[in-house]
Amino acid sequence: MKQLVLAFALSLLPQISASQSGSYCGTAGQPVPQTLGTSIFGDWTISHHAGFVQTAGMILPYPPTADDQMVIIPGPDNTITLMSPDISDFVTLTPTTEPPWQFRNDQPNSAGVNPVLTDQDISALVGCNANSLPRLIGHGTFNIQGTGTMDMTVRLIVLNDSSMFGILEFTGSAQGYSFMSRRSVAMTK
Repeated sequence: MKQLVLAFALSLLPQISASQSGSYCGTAGQPVPQTLGTSIFGDWTISHHAGFVQTAGMILPYPPTADDQMVIIPGPDNTITLMSPDISDFVTLTPTTEPPWQFRNDQPNSAGVNPVLTDQDISALVGCNANSLPRLIGHGTFNIQGTGTMDMTVRLIVLNDSSMFGILEFTGSAQGYSFMSRRSVAMTK
């Protein structure tokens, strides 16, 4: 069953050729432009997988949503900028020094919704530990129509020149209730 799930997950990402596999292994934490070169820049498609929201003492799953188009451009001071026509602002992505990330399929309090890929799946894809790959983090704050603001944290692992995988996390309050929402995403060129 695990192999069937991995095969399905892999079908969600473009094929990784032998020449690309592991090309970014061991580059975690290094400056983005020097590590990734210009291949990171340009148009990307982000696929939003199923997710969950925790609010008012409940954990509610929600389905995948339609893909969105994103653009990555060079940013100031060795950063990159993630932009979307659907958001009024941009998100600056920087290499992270956070403790190792864990993509697991047994996370508590997730309404049974887990990342499409686990750490082991990512390692099988690229040939090295997921946390040895470039890990990017960005933050943004967005208005929720008529109810306040929502903070977003984007965490992405660069798999190769045309594939990234990560987690979107949203926190905020709406209609008097605090919420936290997570979903895994895949970005492809």
